[in-house]
Amino acid sequence: MTVESPPAGPTGAGSPSARAQPGQAQPAQAPSTEDRLRELLDKQDIREAVLRYARGIERLDAETLASAFHDDVIYEHHIGTPSPPYSNARELAELIVELARKSPLTAKFLAVPSTLIELAGNVAYVESHALALNVFATPEGEVTHWRGIRWLDRFERRDSWKIAHRVILHSGFERYEPAAPSPASASFHPDSQSRNHPDDLVYHLRERLTPGAVWT
Repeated sequence: MTVESPPAGPTGAGSPSARAQPGQAQPAQAPSTEDRLRELLDKQDIREAVLRYARGIERLDAETLASAFHDDVIYEHHIGTPSPPYSNARELAELIVELARKSPLTAKFLAVPSTLIELAGNVAYVESHALALNVFATPEGEVTHWRGIRWLDRFERRDSWKIAHRVILHSGFERYEPAAPSPASASFHPDSQSRNHPDDLVYHLRERLTPGAVWT
């Protein structure tokens, strides 16, 4: 006598055999659209704080620089002597700007090509790479320094995302001796030169970029 086996049941994702049994690990749920949007918004807020810091440093703008920090920020630069004491973000920003203004620095360019963000609730761990071009006046002429920098940050979301702790690491340095200016520089419009706060064009965009406003 032949005994027939019972027909096989469904084996898809919704079948009893595919469901997690008691004691088995539950399958991970994909983040909801709302969660993903919240993550994107958080990361954008953090990136904007990183870029505010960069503009503040580049243009010697203490107000914009301070807006990237919480008042109890820890700032580890590790260049020369330790930073003077400060009691809030604005004092720290003004110290940074004051030191730069007292230096022989005549021009600065700062680019932030990448920022990697790891969110952990109301805390984020952030690594940013920066390239700094600094021009210094010397008795022999202007000297250009290229510097690679990494910013390692702990961000915290309180009233908003800001830097709570920053450690600055250095990733390379090049010095270029004085050289003759490029012939092309003589053709630049006098207003096309980057300047420090508050004279740089970026602080006057609304007036400068009105319809029909052009350099003459």
